[in-house]
Amino acid sequence: MRPASRSRFAQLARREVLLVLAVVCVSFLYLSRSLIGPSQSAWKPVTVLHETGAGANPLDHTTISALRNPDALHASPPPGAMGGDDNEFQDYVRESEHRGDDSDDIHVIFSQSCDQSSRIIQQTIIQQTATAVGQKGPITQLLSGCSDDQRAEVLREPTFYHNFQRYFTRNYMPHPEPGIDDWYMAYNKPFALRDWLRNVRPRNKFVALIDGDFAFFHRLEINTGRNVSEFYYGARDAATVNDTVRDGQALAQNWGMYGGVMWFKEADKIKGICGEGDTALPCAKVSLEDAKEYYEDTASPYILTMNDLDRMIDDYCHFTVLGRKMSDNWVVEMEAYTFATANHGIRHNKLHNYAISLPPWRDVDDEYWRHVDVIPDDQNPCDPATGVLRPGPELPPLYFFHWFHRYGREHYSFYKRDLPKGFAKCDGPLLKLPPMDEWKEASANADPRSRRNERRYVWAECTITKLVNQAALAFREKTCPNGFSTKADYVLTKAPSLLV
Repeated sequence: MRPASRSRFAQLARREVLLVLAVVCVSFLYLSRSLIGPSQSAWKPVTVLHETGAGANPLDHTTISALRNPDALHASPPPGAMGGDDNEFQDYVRESEHRGDDSDDIHVIFSQSCDQSSRIIQQTIIQQTATAVGQKGPITQLLSGCSDDQRAEVLREPTFYHNFQRYFTRNYMPHPEPGIDDWYMAYNKPFALRDWLRNVRPRNKFVALIDGDFAFFHRLEINTGRNVSEFYYGARDAATVNDTVRDGQALAQNWGMYGGVMWFKEADKIKGICGEGDTALPCAKVSLEDAKEYYEDTASPYILTMNDLDRMIDDYCHFTVLGRKMSDNWVVEMEAYTFATANHGIRHNKLHNYAISLPPWRDVDDEYWRHVDVIPDDQNPCDPATGVLRPGPELPPLYFFHWFHRYGREHYSFYKRDLPKGFAKCDGPLLKLPPMDEWKEASANADPRSRRNERRYVWAECTITKLVNQAALAFREKTCPNGFSTKADYVLTKAPSLLV
C-alpha cells in the first residue's frame, strides 16, 4: 500500500473510531438521563439549585463551614463580565451567542441597580434556576447607577450561568431626559434597555424582558405549536391563540387579575401620551376592544422580536416620562410599555402560565396555580430533605415564579422586602424553613376552597425560602475563603393571616 493511501486509510480509521466513541457517549448520556433523569410522575421533588443548603439535605446548623476552594475566589472576572473599557467586550458576546432553535435564540434581560438590597440573591436565583432547567440563550443583567467601586465589586462577583452578561449604564433617575427631575426608579428599566440595545446591537432574534425577582421553572419556549388554549381568557376563540412570536406578534404574562389600571379607558391619558387631532400618534386610534385584547394587562415576561423592541424602544422610554407627568402610580412604566407596543401594532398573546405571582381567590384561575393542587399528600414542599417541587413532564410547563408578593399562612410568611440587609454576606443568616406542619395543616382543611388557597400560599412560601437559602449558600461558597455561616434560624416577619 502506498504511503499516501496508508495515510488516508489511517485518517478514515481514526474518524470511524471517533464516530463510534461519539455514539457510545451519546448512548451513555441517554441511559443516564433514563436512570436518573426527571420522574415521570406529575410532580417530582427537584433540587433546583444544588445539593447543599435547604435543598436535598438538611442544613448544617454549625456557625461556620469550611470553603472547599479558596483559590478560586481570587480568579479574574469570568468571560463576558464588563471589562476595563465600557462595553468593549460586546463584540465577543455577539460572536459567542448561542445559535439554536427559536427557543434557544431568546436573549433574557433584567434590570437592577447596584444599591438594590437583594440584588445578589435575585441575580443568583435567576442564574441557578436557569442552569437547572436547561436554559440556553444569553442572560444580561442591566445595572444602572453604579459607582466605580461598586462596578469593580460587581465584576468580582461569581456567576452561575454559562452565558451571563452584565451591562452598566448611568442612573436615569431622576434625570431620564433633559429638564426632567423625577425620582422614579423604574426609569432605569426602559432607558437602560435602550442604552444596551443601541450599543450592543445583539444578534439574537428574540428578547425576553423579565424582572429581577424571577425564578426559572422551565426552559423558556416560544413557537412550539403547543395547544395553549387553557392558559388564555379573552374575547377570541381560544383555539386560535398560540405561543408564536414574530414581528408584530409578542407574548406576555396575563395580569388581568390585578385590574384597576387601564389607561386606554382614560381619555386624558390617551391624549397625554398619544396626542390628538391630525398630529395624533397611531396609539390614539387603538380601539378599547383591541387595547383590552392585545395590549393592556400585559406583564413580564414580555417576549418579542429584537426588531420589534428596536421599533418601540424610543416610545417606551418617552412614554414613561409622559406618563409620570400624569400619574405617580408605580405601574406607569408598564403602561408606557403598553402604549409603546400599541403605537407600533405589536400585538400580544397574553397567557397565564408564563409567570405566576399571586394565588387567585376567584374560582377561575387567573394564573397557573393548579399544578400545586395535584401535589400528592406524601410530598411536602416544606420538607427540608427535598428540593423544590415543580411541575413534572405530564403537566403543562410553568416558566417562571415571580416572587414579589407576601406568601404564607397565619404564623409564617415570606416577603422579599423583609430579607435582612447583607443577607448574602459570609456571616449573614439563612432563613428558617417553615415547619412541615404548615403544609399538613393546609392539606387537612375540610373546606375545598380554603384547602386549595392555603396549599398554594404555603407552596410559594416554602419554595422561595429554599431558593433564597440555596442562592445565599452558593454565593458564600464562592466568596468566603475563611468560611461562612450555614445557620438557618432567621424567621421573617410573622404576619397576620394573609388568607382573608
